[in-house]
Amino acid sequence: NRRHRFLQKKGGCQLYHIAICDDEPDFVAGIADQIRTLTAQSNIPCRISTYFEPAQLYDALCASQDEIHLVLLDILMGDGGMRLAARLREMGNQVSIILVSSSPDFILQGYDVQAIKYLLKPVSSEDLRAAVLYDYRNHYKKRYLGLKIGSTVHSLSLWKIDCFAIKG
Repeated sequence: NRRHRFLQKKGGCQLYHIAICDDEPDFVAGIADQIRTLTAQSNIPCRISTYFEPAQLYDALCASQDEIHLVLLDILMGDGGMRLAARLREMGNQVSIILVSSSPDFILQGYDVQAIKYLLKPVSSEDLRAAVLYDYRNHYKKRYLGLKIGSTVHSLSLWKIDCFAIKG
C-alpha cells in the first residue's frame, strides 16, 4: 500500500461555502433548504451561511478565515445588495455572485459586477440548481484538488499547495 502525504501552507478541509444574503427570513430559509437538497443529491459537501444585511455579509467576506465561494445576493435591500456587489469587485474580490431580485429592472447591472446569474423571485428550483452547479463545476472544482486519505476526502486549495510527496 502506498501512503500519500501532502504538504500545504495552510491545512484544513474546504467545503463549498455558499452565503445567502436577503432581508426576507422566509426566503433565506427556503433557498437554504433548496441548496441543502441539491448539494446532497449532487454529493457536494457544502456549508451554508445566512445574512440579512449586506454589511454583515461584507464583514464575513473580509474577516472570514473560511473562504466563501458563492454568494446569493438580493439586490433590493435598500439598494445595499447591488452596492455590496460593486464594492466587492472594486476591491478585487472574485467571489461568485448570483443576484436575486423580485424585479427584472436591474438585469443589465448584473454584468457590471460579473454576476454568474440573475434569478427572479420566486426562484425556481431548476434555475437555482443550474446556477449553483454551474458555479461549483466551473469555479470551485477547478480551484481545489480532492485528496482521499483513508475514508476522508480533503479539498485542497491549489494555490496553497507547496508540493506533494509520495512515499511508498
